[in-house]
Amino acid sequence: MKIFLFFLICLSFLAFTNKEKVISKSVFCSCFDYTENNICNLKESVDFIAIGTIIESTHSDYPDGFTDVKFKIDSLIKGPQTENEIFINQFEAGNCSNWFEVDERYVILGNQIRSVYSFAYSLDSTFNTRWRCYLEEEYVIETSGCISAKLDRKIANLFLKEYN
Repeated sequence: MKIFLFFLICLSFLAFTNKEKVISKSVFCSCFDYTENNICNLKESVDFIAIGTIIESTHSDYPDGFTDVKFKIDSLIKGPQTENEIFINQFEAGNCSNWFEVDERYVILGNQIRSVYSFAYSLDSTFNTRWRCYLEEEYVIETSGCISAKLDRKIANLFLKEYN
């Protein structure tokens, strides 16, 4: 019993220390099988594919990175030719959210967000207002850690295979 209690105390300590590291990693995320056929279907179904750099976090508490960010397009593969920068959101990604780091390069696949539904019961009061403002003036896409990756990762090469 003493060993069990000691083990629980150790786990509790680990769970409540260094929270930034805990929330910055995807845990228990289940993505689709990365077969050539599935990736081909994904690329056909999304509105946006680009290579670029994260230039800004949308959350002032996390200036070096966040799940929702501003993205500078370096190479547009699919999407509106008029955009140089976009906003990225991961409303529905849950544990599959990607933690985007400022000044890092990524390949991003996603779909344009055209409206924001009210999640006021669970989010701070400025959240919906801020994203509605972004939607009025900016191109905003939704993505996840399953369909976006740092450019130096193997999965990025799979997404870009036919474009290299």
